Amino acid sequence: MLLGEKADYALLERDSVRPERFSDFKRLARGNYGEVFLACSDGEEDPSVVIKNANLGKLNSYDFALAELYMNQKLIRCGKDGHVARFVGHYAEGGILSLVFQNEGKQTLMDALKARNFPANVEGAILGTETGDDARVIRRISSQLFKAIDAVHRQKIVHRDIKGANLLLSEQDAKFKLIDFGVACHLPSKTNYREDLQPHDPSYCPPEAVPAEGGLVLAAGGAFDVFSAGLLVVQMLFPPTRSDQAIKRFKSNLAVCDYDLAQWRESLEGVKEYKRGFELLDAHDGWSLLQGCLRADPRKRITAGKAASSKWCAEGGGFPFFF
Repeated sequence: MLLGEKADYALLERDSVRPERFSDFKRLARGNYGEVFLACSDGEEDPSVVIKNANLGKLNSYDFALAELYMNQKLIRCGKDGHVARFVGHYAEGGILSLVFQNEGKQTLMDALKARNFPANVEGAILGTETGDDARVIRRISSQLFKAIDAVHRQKIVHRDIKGANLLLSEQDAKFKLIDFGVACHLPSKTNYREDLQPHDPSYCPPEAVPAEGGLVLAAGGAFDVFSAGLLVVQMLFPPTRSDQAIKRFKSNLAVCDYDLAQWRESLEGVKEYKRGFELLDAHDGWSLLQGCLRADPRKRITAGKAASSKWCAEGGGFPFFF
């Protein structure tokens, strides 16, 4: 089973929120295991919550749904601190488990990256003003990303699906927050972990993601997430890498270079679409960050905490770190 022995099945025995509080459901998305809705709460006129429904009768859905509930309850503090979407509670009826979150926005980092004018299209939301400083926007998002991952890792949880689609822009808090912990793993209890199952997105997974260890080297802690986060920094900097297929090509090319970023860069010197990204990395010690994140050996990668305290994430201040 995917849910570890120490997980609390009793969490499902009693609803933490009353389902009758919610009304005016509007479906946002439908997936393999359920649906996502916007809804109003307590008679409000505007939708204030997002409700994620999981069909407990479908194959694997029961385990993944329980595991996601388990993760979100462990991450309540992270939600209060603004690193993950705020979890309101859950209820179960008619074979459906419903996870309720505060409605914090609808645009993801993936949505933003698809626009030709990224990062200008999110500058106002992130910085509160429009300065035209691309580096500052990307570095602010990078800082938010690694701080969020570090907060989750401090709870001994590995997200296992870090990608643009799982970072939600909360305009109220002026930051991107982590969402969707359906494939996350709690390391001490091995909750949601099985060696023969790889539920993560293959486009954004690190090189150790092979069936032998379920795509996760338990001894390496959160190194899995750090590699995926490094890929997001690459996507923010280099427009040609901003699709799923493009980032897979980047990973393949990096592997050919034996994960030597300098060698990868040499192959692209003079290519117009990469010039600006290289300039930003050089100006703000971004190479140190990427080299630390994108190492082939997960045990040699930097931690999310070190990435968050790097000069690149300091937005014009701080000190470089060393390896």
